[in-house]
Amino acid sequence: MKLQNIKIADASKSKTNVEGRTEGPAFDDLVASIKEKGVLVPVLARKTNIPQTKLKADQKDHDYYEIIAGNRRLAAAKEAGIDEIPAYVVEMTDEEAQEAQIIENLQRQNVHPLDEGMAYRQLIEKSNREVDDIAAKVGKSKSYVRQRLLLTNLGTEAAAAFRKE
Repeated sequence: MKLQNIKIADASKSKTNVEGRTEGPAFDDLVASIKEKGVLVPVLARKTNIPQTKLKADQKDHDYYEIIAGNRRLAAAKEAGIDEIPAYVVEMTDEEAQEAQIIENLQRQNVHPLDEGMAYRQLIEKSNREVDDIAAKVGKSKSYVRQRLLLTNLGTEAAAAFRKE
């Protein structure tokens, strides 16, 4: 893992990551903070392969990056008019990147239990993880993870009612 500044023009959001809110008062506060202090928490990025046919001749001699975690910070930095953003640049497979995104999203505050259960289900199905492994990775007990997984069995109406509380 290497910490470096990357040009925002050379960074793109990941297509597999959950979209963070890029509107409203909380996002406006993030933009204002970045204008004043810069981006304080680096994003997680990996070099990406852009088809050479999509690049102009003068663009082929430098790196491009996919933001694995920190798409909201990237959007706020763009909005704030910042040219570069600090990033931990790592080598990851597509599977590792998606796993990192799921785990990072689970660490946010106010994750709905259904969304949490779906994230655990994705880790099991896409990464062939076991409940014990997931529990250790996210710092939760095995029974906690199992309870969240059980929520993914709710029918459509029950899930909608649960979301409405």
